[in-house]
Amino acid sequence: MLRKFLVLAALAFCSISVAAAQEPSEVEQADADALALQQKWGSFAPAGWRVLLAAEGSIFGPKTKDAVLVIEETDPAKIVSNDRMGASELNTNPRAMLFLTGNGNGYDVASRDDDFLPSEGDPDSACLADPLMEGPGIEIKNRVISISLNYWYSCGTWYVNQNTHKFRAEKGRMRLIGMESWSFHRAGGMAERTSINFLTGRKQHIDKVSDIGPQTEVGENEELPKPVTKWTRVNRGPFYLDAMDRIACEDYEAAPSWCGH
Repeated sequence: MLRKFLVLAALAFCSISVAAAQEPSEVEQADADALALQQKWGSFAPAGWRVLLAAEGSIFGPKTKDAVLVIEETDPAKIVSNDRMGASELNTNPRAMLFLTGNGNGYDVASRDDDFLPSEGDPDSACLADPLMEGPGIEIKNRVISISLNYWYSCGTWYVNQNTHKFRAEKGRMRLIGMESWSFHRAGGMAERTSINFLTGRKQHIDKVSDIGPQTEVGENEELPKPVTKWTRVNRGPFYLDAMDRIACEDYEAAPSWCGH
């Protein structure tokens, strides 16, 4: 009986070992995914650029097969050293978006935007993780393109921020129709959320939102604050992606309403 048990245990161990050996590692899977991405979409990237992300869906019509590509320059000179806190090297290669429209046999490039997406690394914020790749990235649903940028820092601040801009094709341009943003304090467990409808010009801001997790201790006599909701009006534009430069958001006081400040 014991001998039979040992044989079965040995066979089970061998099966698990073989399965583990056959399953690709995270690095191997990432390399395979990147290769598949280049094979399918690489022909749309200019020389010296690579395809970083791709999202497929209807953009220019109710039943069209369209796509959005994120491309990134591959200039080694733009990978710079960092001697401060954060990553030892920062990839400052620029990124751009290509909007492709289906033609029945493939895709045509409808437009390109070079000013909205940040690079992976930022010399002025060396502790900032890749804003595009840390969040949902780019999604297409119901002919609306959602572009999410997540701002997570490994040092310098406890805050995490995420901004999602929503665009819809209008006469060949990408019009901003909405924005969702939230800011969360990792130590305090409190958040604030903002939602803007750029078709109506209405902005909802909710402060003191409790996002306290199960590991956060709350005192016996301590009460969580109640959320505070405020509605305001904002400039509804129209705003179009090809005229939206992220640099405009760096001046907090003069930033346009689409920055969400």
